[in-house]
Amino acid sequence: MSAAEDGLLLRETRDDLARDLAAIEDDLAAVYAGSRLHSRQAARRLLLAPGKRARPLLACAVTRALGGNPAAFVPTLAAVELAHTG
Repeated sequence: MSAAEDGLLLRETRDDLARDLAAIEDDLAAVYAGSRLHSRQAARRLLLAPGKRARPLLACAVTRALGGNPAAFVPTLAAVELAHTG
């Protein structure tokens, strides 16, 4: 693979991960928006915790590498992160 092809692959991967991250953020934001007023502060703290995106992004990258569609799994990945935090 040439350097130009490597660069293109890296850009495509970066763009794919950016889209995956946006989808994960949207799902987590929906959970926050749907929480009751008294639990919003706790929900916000959990959802904004560092590292809440690493596992879902890795799962999206692996799914894509195996020929799958990560968008189909984003709600599940976000739920796993929420459960893992709790």
